[in-house]
Amino acid sequence: KHLGKPGEAEQEYRAGLAIDEKLAAESPNVPELQYDLASSHYALGSLLYDVGKPLEAEEQHRQALAMGEQLVAQCPAIPDYRYQLANTHNALGLVLSDLEKPADAEQQYRQALAIHERLAAELPTLLQYQVDLSGTCCNIGGLLSSTGKPADSLPWFDKAIRMLSTVCDQDPQSVLAKQYLRNSYLSRAKTYALLKQYTE
Repeated sequence: KHLGKPGEAEQEYRAGLAIDEKLAAESPNVPELQYDLASSHYALGSLLYDVGKPLEAEEQHRQALAMGEQLVAQCPAIPDYRYQLANTHNALGLVLSDLEKPADAEQQYRQALAIHERLAAELPTLLQYQVDLSGTCCNIGGLLSSTGKPADSLPWFDKAIRMLSTVCDQDPQSVLAKQYLRNSYLSRAKTYALLKQYTE
């Protein structure tokens, strides 16, 4: 969530982005500064999506994506770079879904899924990775359900609910895990209704 008026928030984000662009240009061989710049593009893209500017959001996320892919290629052992790349794929998937480009959205979600799965397998004790993996599963399920494939979406909601239930048992204080779990149950319920499986 972004505090203040949308226009003011966008100005602040763009000001921060300009600073990161300058720093990254001055030190092009410092991965941390490139990461900060990619993060700024991602943050601005998320804000633009929130305030109803999906085309501008897509542009920012694609810039973040290009930089993130470069960073991961240069520094594949750094989990934070892969994590940010996965989140960017996911965010771009949301934008493309809103722009009624379901095939492109699904491609982005599945790229996010592949990265999240590897991170969750490599660092199973880091519950945030399990939460984000579950969120991506729910996004894929939601996309399939809304594009005429409700039966195909159920395994994705099932997977998200199983993982999130485990996370909530391990960390009862995780608000995000509870929110994602609620969303997964709700999405699965709506899908059952589409399939006329009303008892379920």
